[in-house]
Amino acid sequence: QSSTFDLNGGAAFDNGNYHMAGLMARAYNPDNSGAPYSTTDANAAENYVMLLRFQEYGINEVNEATNGVRGQHTFADGTSATDLAATRYFRMVRLSLTNFTFYWKTNQADSWVQIMSDLPGGVLVRSDLTGPLQVGIAQSPFSTPPPAPTRDAVFTDFELSGANVTFPTMPAAPRSEERRVGKEC
Repeated sequence: QSSTFDLNGGAAFDNGNYHMAGLMARAYNPDNSGAPYSTTDANAAENYVMLLRFQEYGINEVNEATNGVRGQHTFADGTSATDLAATRYFRMVRLSLTNFTFYWKTNQADSWVQIMSDLPGGVLVRSDLTGPLQVGIAQSPFSTPPPAPTRDAVFTDFELSGANVTFPTMPAAPRSEERRVGKEC
């Protein structure tokens, strides 16, 4: 099954303090809650891989968490850090259930370039992420201090494809009284 999504936003990538945006594959919680999930730790902990645009210092990164412990694999952007209107195309591939490879390019017609960075052979092996994954876009604005400005990231042409891609049945919407925010006095 393949699904294409059009996720238009602002006009350019916002290069504000530590702003990152890209793709994420995360351990899927079987209770369909979207909460952090681990197959190896009894505590709810994040387990994910992300491919992120982070041009503030002219780098991008593959970011991962194993039971909540983060790791980073940075790579040079290859273009000027001030070239914020330029597109970036990112691709993540999972093979053999454990092996993640990452690719990027600037223009749609360009060939995909595999990110080697400090990944042995260009492969990130995650034996804890062999089960179903939540896959989609990620944005981390990390703006401080409050009130922080909003940060823009433009997402278009998102595609999720594979032989075993399925969309789970979502839980029922909360009752109207459960949707209220705040406290009644």
